[in-house]
Amino acid sequence: MGGDWKLEIAIGTIETSLKSLAHLRHNTSNFLCEVGVGNNQISTSIT
Repeated sequence: MGGDWKLEIAIGTIETSLKSLAHLRHNTSNFLCEVGVGNNQISTSIT
C-alpha cells in the first residue's frame, strides 16, 4: 500500500471537482439562456 491511497484520494477529489465545475457551468449556461430569452421577450413586447 504505502502512500498509494493518498494519491487515489487526490485523484478522486480532482475528478469530483471537475464534475462539479462541469455541472455548475452547465447550470449557469442554462440560467443565462433563460434570462436571455426572458430579456428578449421583454424587449420584444416593449417595441
